[in-house]
Amino acid sequence: MKRKNKIADFESSPLVRLHWIDDEEPIAAASGDPLLDFAPTDESADDTVTQTTEGYLGLSCFISGDRGFPSFRGTIDAAIRLANLFRSDAGTISFCQEFQPDRIQIDLRTGNVRWNSDAEKTEPYKLLCYMAPECIREGTLPDMISVRYLLAVLIFQLLTGGQHPLEGVGAIAPVMSRRLEQRIYGTDPVFIFDSEKKENRPDPKIHYKAIRMWETFPDFIKDMFQRSFGEAAMRKPALRPSDADWMASLIRWQNLLIPCSCGALMSDQGTNEVRCKNCGETTTIPFRITFNRFRIPAVLGNRVYRCQVEESKGYDPVSEVARIVVRGTDIHRLRIHNKSGDDWAAVTTKGEIRIVKPLEMIPLKDGITFRCGDSNISIVGTNQR
Repeated sequence: MKRKNKIADFESSPLVRLHWIDDEEPIAAASGDPLLDFAPTDESADDTVTQTTEGYLGLSCFISGDRGFPSFRGTIDAAIRLANLFRSDAGTISFCQEFQPDRIQIDLRTGNVRWNSDAEKTEPYKLLCYMAPECIREGTLPDMISVRYLLAVLIFQLLTGGQHPLEGVGAIAPVMSRRLEQRIYGTDPVFIFDSEKKENRPDPKIHYKAIRMWETFPDFIKDMFQRSFGEAAMRKPALRPSDADWMASLIRWQNLLIPCSCGALMSDQGTNEVRCKNCGETTTIPFRITFNRFRIPAVLGNRVYRCQVEESKGYDPVSEVARIVVRGTDIHRLRIHNKSGDDWAAVTTKGEIRIVKPLEMIPLKDGITFRCGDSNISIVGTNQR
C-alpha cells in the first residue's frame, strides 16, 4: 500500500482564512496536523510480534530495522521522547532492572513514547548488551548511573539503525559465547568510534550503516556518545550524560536540520545559505525564529518544543508548540503552525495585536513577534541581522 502524499493531504484540509491586516496573506487555521512525521514506512510489514494496542510498536522493531521513520527528523524526535521517558517516572532503578526492549513502545501516529510494564516479554534483561559494564564486572545491581548507560545505548541504536556501540570487529565471531559477551560488554568494553582506542572499529562491510550515519552526526552529538562509551566513561561511569543532557543535545540537533530539495538533510552553519553535500544545490534561509538563546532556521519541518519556551509546569516538556509547515504546494510559502493548544498574542509589523488560536498559522515576515509560553518569539529576516 502506498503512503499518502502529506502535502496533498494538507492541501485538501479545510482552511479558514482569518483577518491579518498587516500581511498579504492572513493567518490560516488547519483542521489537523498537515505534516505528521510519524507513520509506518511499510504498512504491509509483519508486526504480529511487536504490534501493540492503540497503534504502539515495541522498540525492538526499530532496533532490528524492521520498522523505521519516514524521515530522520522523526528518528531524532523519537530519541528526544525516549530521553524524556527516562527523565520521567520510568527513569528509575527499577525501570533499568525490569527493562525489556518491547516494554518501550512508540506510537507512529503521534510520536509518543511510553513504558508498558505489561508488555509481553521477548528477551530477558540478562542479555548483557544492555547492562552497564561496571554491573557486569562487579556483579552489582543497576543504579541511576546504569540507567544513563542504557539510555545512551538505545539512542545510539535508534540513530544508527540498530548498531550496538560496543559491537565492532572484536565482536565478530561464528558464535557469541558467554565468555565473549563478558569481554565485549563487561571486562574489556571498547566503543566502536572511541577517540583513543582503535581496536574495535566497525567493519566496513558489516557495519556500513553505522559508519555512514556516524559521519553525519554533528560534533556535539559525537561528543555525547564519547562521554557515554569512551575510555573515560568506562573508568568513571558518573561522567555519562544524563537524560536532561540528551534532551538538550538532541533538540539542538533537531533545530539545526535543513532539508534540501534532493531529500538530504543539511546542518545549519549560522549563515544565510547552506550548500548540500549530496547534490551541490544551495538552500537559502530567509528567516529565523529567535527567542531566549535559540536562533532556529525557519525551514520546513523545524519545530519548537515546550521545554524551550517555558518550564514544564506539569506539561509534557517535549510536546511541540510550533512547527514550520508549508501552505499549499508552494514550498516557499512557509508558516508557523500553532500546536501549543494555547492562544498566542502576536504583534504585527504595524504594532497591532492579533490572537493566534491553536492550529492557526502565522506567515513568515520580518518583524512579527508572538508570545508562546514564557517566551517572546521574533521572526527575523536573515538580511536584517
